[in-house]
Amino acid sequence: MRKVLILVVCLVAASGAALALKWDEMFGDSDPVRKVGRVDTSVAPPLPDVVQEKIPVHAILARTRRGTKSNITKGVADALQTLAIEAKLDISKLNILARQKKVHFDALIEMEGIELFSVEDIEALGETGAVDKGLLKTILRDKQVPLEAIKALGKIGTIPSQYVGPFEVIAEAGQLPLDEFHVIGDQLMIETDRLLAGTRPIRAIEVTDKSGDHIRIDRDEASGRWTIPSRFGAPATYERMRMVCRALDGLGRSESRGRRASRHSVYEVDGDDGMRVRLEDEQGETVVDLRVGKQDSSNNRSYRTTGNFVRPVGSDVVYRHPRSLITLAQARYNIWVDLRYVDYDYETVNTMVQQLQKITLEYDDVKTGPDLPNAENQREHSGERKRFVLECAETERPAADQTSGPAKPQLPGEGDTVRTWAYVEPEALKSEELHTPMVDNIARLILNGRKEDIVGIDPDNEKYGFETPLIDVTMTFDDGKSYVFKIGARIPVEGAMPAHLVHSRYATLSGDPFVLKVSEHTCTTLMKRPSDFKDPGQRGPDRRGLKPGSVVPSGRPKILDPEERKADDGKKKADDGKKKADDGKKKADGDKKKADGDKKKADG
Repeated sequence: MRKVLILVVCLVAASGAALALKWDEMFGDSDPVRKVGRVDTSVAPPLPDVVQEKIPVHAILARTRRGTKSNITKGVADALQTLAIEAKLDISKLNILARQKKVHFDALIEMEGIELFSVEDIEALGETGAVDKGLLKTILRDKQVPLEAIKALGKIGTIPSQYVGPFEVIAEAGQLPLDEFHVIGDQLMIETDRLLAGTRPIRAIEVTDKSGDHIRIDRDEASGRWTIPSRFGAPATYERMRMVCRALDGLGRSESRGRRASRHSVYEVDGDDGMRVRLEDEQGETVVDLRVGKQDSSNNRSYRTTGNFVRPVGSDVVYRHPRSLITLAQARYNIWVDLRYVDYDYETVNTMVQQLQKITLEYDDVKTGPDLPNAENQREHSGERKRFVLECAETERPAADQTSGPAKPQLPGEGDTVRTWAYVEPEALKSEELHTPMVDNIARLILNGRKEDIVGIDPDNEKYGFETPLIDVTMTFDDGKSYVFKIGARIPVEGAMPAHLVHSRYATLSGDPFVLKVSEHTCTTLMKRPSDFKDPGQRGPDRRGLKPGSVVPSGRPKILDPEERKADDGKKKADDGKKKADDGKKKADGDKKKADGDKKKADG
């Protein structure tokens, strides 16, 4: 009995110790250090007041703008200001206006100065002919009001007429960074990717992750970009830096949680090794150097409200930062550096492709990419220098055939002309018909392309092989501007490269000071053949340049030359005829057998 009692006492003591260690995780803000009053945290010094810069929406017009911010003109800024400040509209709910030309119903009915209306009232506009009924088919299901219905509501005074114009302007503006806007007082503000400590700009951010990787990101005020010194001053991605600024915003509002060093392991801020974030001002002085601990997900906090425990290096005080610092959890440079060939958004690339006037493509027709085990699967290479010069011209769009079927609607962006590519070189191919999207794809491969790494800033160095490039692409646009993309020598590797892996090569793009590292998969994709410029629906099965009779790696049927295809088609036709005859004979035999059975049954 005594042993049992001792065992029970030990279990109770162990449970109490475990509960004490896990108290913070189980009860969150109920910090035992604060609760029992062993430490007065009210005298803990606040962390520096680090905030993300927010400026009036019209002030963004004077700054270098990228991405969706480039769509903000003065007219767009005026429209956003009117709806956000005067109409008290939550402009984040305009996220479908540019794409679908619709606005969420609940956003409209919350506006200032409107007459209350219902979905049925909007459907009634279709009955009166004020709005096309076809536009209102899904309004009851989706609760999304078409722009045409908003115009109609403005005409009858349900929505103040001064608000209708701004909706139209925003609908035509393209994609906008609606999640970056904030109403502060009587002004509409927009986030930037700058950090301020009071009035001091943050000039540098240093991040060390749990694995010991370290990265420094500097702010270049002249260009308005964050750059990475360890990668030759290459720019960091705007989206990541914006998320970093959001994560560090409000650092001064962090709540102190205690100052006992014995509790540091509970918050995972013990020692100076581990995840750290250091901010530096313009004079190179440290603004704050934080040891970042675990996330605080207590009290059923959601992902958006989950904060991180932090401790200034050199201090014992632990704070709870109100925002998650997961964005700063990794210091590997490749998730920070902007690896795009060009700093253009999707819409800009589409516009540039429409303005293409000439493409010159030259390459050495040699093998690139991995060594496949079956030699028969290899594309044939002549070893010669290939050269294609293609020019684009606008011609009158052919009239649609309206003799049968419904009228074909004009697609968005279609005008009275159509872009058509034609060969300039080689002479022998001038009569060949080219498929415009397949030619445009050359430009898209470059304008939308991504590099593997940045390996230098001296493209004139002979070791890169740009004097005699493997691939040389020149794209000329109708405004006279041009881009030259060159892929040079293969990047040496230590030891033998495994057969299934792909080598990389040096590359350069005109106007870019960096030497790029690109995969040989990029080379293979750019080494176009005449068959690659044809309509995929009209190309033969030998479009990949494979030897007749070879087997494609994916297991598709073997590639046949024209004579073999003709013979194969004849054989298939004969086989089908024989099978049909056999089926007919079997059916006749079955009918005869059935008739004989019926006769025997009748005779019996």
